[in-house]
Amino acid sequence: MRLVLVAPPRELPVTLAQAKVQCRVDSDEDDLLIQGYLDAAVSHLDGYHGVLGRCLVTQTWRADVTAVGERLQLPFPDCTVTAVVHTDLLAGDLAWRWHESLAHPAIVPLGGWGRPASVTFTAGFGPAQAVPHALKQAILLLVARWYDDRAVGAIPDGFDDLVFPFRVRRL
Repeated sequence: MRLVLVAPPRELPVTLAQAKVQCRVDSDEDDLLIQGYLDAAVSHLDGYHGVLGRCLVTQTWRADVTAVGERLQLPFPDCTVTAVVHTDLLAGDLAWRWHESLAHPAIVPLGGWGRPASVTFTAGFGPAQAVPHALKQAILLLVARWYDDRAVGAIPDGFDDLVFPFRVRRL
């Protein structure tokens, strides 16, 4: 399965203003620097390659498969499927049903086995205000630590405790 980010989130879970308060910065001189740390902190947590293994703010993804099998497991929890189509010359919608009994939701095709397909879905907690406060605080901890030490990669104490309950295990 190949994953493609179709539409990134429209906003970050934490604003630059919130990050500046966390860093105790009143001026605009370091806005670019702080924004860079903020982007890096969100990237560290968010999406398929983030340590959470899930999306924070709602975003649209596409999963391309070369051959439809008996189940297409989606990579994130909190998914809403918007389209499932065949991508071969015959094209057309793929009939399917939802399967939620696993840690990751899945769709079960009702036909079209062996044909290539594409699943478009949204994933995430919702808008920025729906992101759990613990995850927002984890982002702010990273930004402040990196701003104070100028050492991206240093993880502050308490970070793992904040994010652990929200991590998704890969299958």
